[in-house]
Amino acid sequence: MNTFKTLGLLFVVVALAYGDEDCVCRKCQYALASKMISLNGDFITPDQAVRMIDVAGGKYVNGTDLHEIMQYFKANSDQFITTAQINQILAANTKINTVLGSSNATLQFMRLAFNISMNFISADKATLDEAIAASKAAGDNFDTQKQVVCRTIFTLLTPEKRVQLSEAFIAHISTDKRADIIAALTPIMKMDGIDTNVPESTDGPVF
Repeated sequence: MNTFKTLGLLFVVVALAYGDEDCVCRKCQYALASKMISLNGDFITPDQAVRMIDVAGGKYVNGTDLHEIMQYFKANSDQFITTAQINQILAANTKINTVLGSSNATLQFMRLAFNISMNFISADKATLDEAIAASKAAGDNFDTQKQVVCRTIFTLLTPEKRVQLSEAFIAHISTDKRADIIAALTPIMKMDGIDTNVPESTDGPVF
């Protein structure tokens, strides 16, 4: 489910916060989930978002890299979302395959999108890593480290960055396919406020 990978990316990249049921960061997790849903759409419920935030963040604090976290969500999607939601994602994926011409083209685009995302968030990731390192150096316990990270991510997540990253993806879609790609994605993620007329990229493939 390559489109689940894209959806998971939105949550993993912008939401590395965590904790068990009684952790001090639970209130922050729900605030972050609310902010994420406001920016990215309500395909995921607040409780589902908090669970994804919790798992992704716990793994990240313990040193798991983002790609490995993505693979975990892809392999265990049924633990985080419902069958109906999975079917919606599969339907979107099928439409994208049709628009781009093949499932292989979709896979190539998803890989490119992941690399674009990693480059885009590099400065924010460095800020997050510094916050984690400082918390660990101060001798903070795991719950306190998670609270520090949650607050850091909440600050870093902005509407402007969502639009900029989306437009970076769209630049790699040919102009004649953009409307269909956006229509395919709209049921599972918020696509409003994005300039679909950005020039096609001259740095990397255009699908």
